[in-house]
Amino acid sequence: MGSSPILSKASVVWLMKWRSIICIIMLTLVLAACVTQHKAEIDDVRENRLRMFTYTINEIDKVYLKKPQLQKLAIAGLGALRQIEPNFYVFQKGNELIIFIGKTEAYRNNAPKTPAQWGTYLAEGLKKASILSHHIAQAEDEYIFKLFFTKILDKLDKYSRYASAKKAAANRVKRQGFGGIGVRLKRHSDGATIVKLIDGLPAARSGIRVKDVITMVSGVNIAGASVQRIQDLIRGPLNVPVSLSVRRETDPSPRRYLLDRTRITTETVFTIHHENVSFLRVDSFNRKTSKRIEESIEQAFRLRGKNLRGIVLDLRNNSGGLFNEAVKIANLFLENGQIVSTKGRHRKSIKTFKATAGDILEGLPIIILINGATASSAEILASALQDNGRAVVVGSSSFGKGTVQTILHLPNNGELILTWALLIAPSGYSLQQLGVFPSICTSGGLPASKIFKALDTGNFFSFKKFLKMRRTWSLQAPNNQKIIKKMCPWKPELKINTDERLATMILDARTKYSRAIDLAKFISINQLP
Repeated sequence: MGSSPILSKASVVWLMKWRSIICIIMLTLVLAACVTQHKAEIDDVRENRLRMFTYTINEIDKVYLKKPQLQKLAIAGLGALRQIEPNFYVFQKGNELIIFIGKTEAYRNNAPKTPAQWGTYLAEGLKKASILSHHIAQAEDEYIFKLFFTKILDKLDKYSRYASAKKAAANRVKRQGFGGIGVRLKRHSDGATIVKLIDGLPAARSGIRVKDVITMVSGVNIAGASVQRIQDLIRGPLNVPVSLSVRRETDPSPRRYLLDRTRITTETVFTIHHENVSFLRVDSFNRKTSKRIEESIEQAFRLRGKNLRGIVLDLRNNSGGLFNEAVKIANLFLENGQIVSTKGRHRKSIKTFKATAGDILEGLPIIILINGATASSAEILASALQDNGRAVVVGSSSFGKGTVQTILHLPNNGELILTWALLIAPSGYSLQQLGVFPSICTSGGLPASKIFKALDTGNFFSFKKFLKMRRTWSLQAPNNQKIIKKMCPWKPELKINTDERLATMILDARTKYSRAIDLAKFISINQLP
């Protein structure tokens, strides 16, 4: 029988020593790999931040309405990071900017001058600060961007804003419409009952009926779910099908439908035909608004024909929407003339939009109703038709949101909504701050009958003086702005049916309508006394 070899004491010591050496080598290699990987991750973070900071600051510097002070903005943005690290401070000493974490200096360099230099400074400064601050090191890039850019844009104006990738995607749905099937729902114990089908959309074409009950969406049991939750499940990417299980009262066995989602846009135009006058309430401007107005007017002609006396465009509480839609709608009613112009620092922001021949109403009278919540694109439409002598504007002074925002796509798939131009009415005044002054003011609280009678008196023509003051305020003393604001202020507590009643009375009195048109019709600023 063989015997097992017996290692000497020296051999055992030698073997243990080599094992220790091998373990140390392996541990060193693992640690080196971890360090290399960690360094690569840090470098990736720095590069992502560098790209984001450089691009965004460059766009602000290049596009914003006024030339920004980059250093002032960047310091404000860095100050917002104290919400992550309370001990984060930035100091300027001579030509240098120094970042501190508490009393310890994290990073020091010359104050940048260009967007590229700012991108480098911010990316490197955050990298150094993260060594001293656990809070900075652990903060998600998106949170840092949100704090930094929100603070910067707050310093510019209230309409410029930053949107994360998630928020930007939601914004695009609002602007462009969402993918849906065209149903309106109400809650049911087993899911949702269909209360309306929109003609021409997938659900209506499929054979689904009103009063059918949806019990499952894409395999999800929706019993007990809220209507909003069910709508969210049904909506989704365009042209991507959604599966529904639908039960009909006469047939308890559910049927399965596979429907392609199509683009859905929110209804913005609501029409009432009353005594040969069509009232069109326009809530906002989306990609279908001009088409809906055109369809409503065509319907009015079919219903009333030659008896149609005119239309009332109700823009009260309309906060605006798509710029191009406002231009399209104005063009529906104008044969010629300027609709609006935009003026900013960037060369592409300087544009003039003019009407082309073709009045869908063939010259029939238009009354536009506005109030202090009428803003932006709605103000474009009101001022265009007022200045061109195409509509009588009734109500109170509008909001005065006279700036245009451009939407910039960012490297992180977020958006920068940046103010880049002023809106200029055809008569040459900026819509910003003071908005549109009505041809006939109803904010005094008088009943429609008394205002109507006043159209024959000298008081009515005093509005011409107010309109001239409004259109030329920027050329006069700044104190006139306060006077103009007091001339026809919005009073939300007043009954709004005064506006509607007065509108119908003016449409019945062509002479007074023509007088009101002439009162506010565009007069070149150069021709004003």
